[in-house]
Amino acid sequence: VEAGHPEAGGVLLTFDRKGSKEENPTLLLKCSRCVMDRAKSLVTKKVEQFESNVISIDVPEKMISAIIGKGGAVIGDLRHEGKGAVVETDSNNKGAIKVYSSDSSTRDAIRQKIDQI
Repeated sequence: VEAGHPEAGGVLLTFDRKGSKEENPTLLLKCSRCVMDRAKSLVTKKVEQFESNVISIDVPEKMISAIIGKGGAVIGDLRHEGKGAVVETDSNNKGAIKVYSSDSSTRDAIRQKIDQI
């Protein structure tokens, strides 16, 4: 994500994804010192907004394959629920499903469907 040129008072944000997929990417922020505090504040606010739309559902590890389904069919159906959602297994915690949607009723519907599996 780029908003102007760092030398001209803009901000450059990049995700550095070195290493394996399991490692969290590093967010790199490049800007002049005069806008650093404002840029960090905006990034923090956006991350908090994103995290408020994510739920984590703990399930027994043996249920993960049932939630994914044959060829990813079940998890694919969950992703199309309501207004659409991002549904993924948490690679760090084998018994967790992460659901992202800006719509709380979509998150709740997906939680209910996972509970029924």
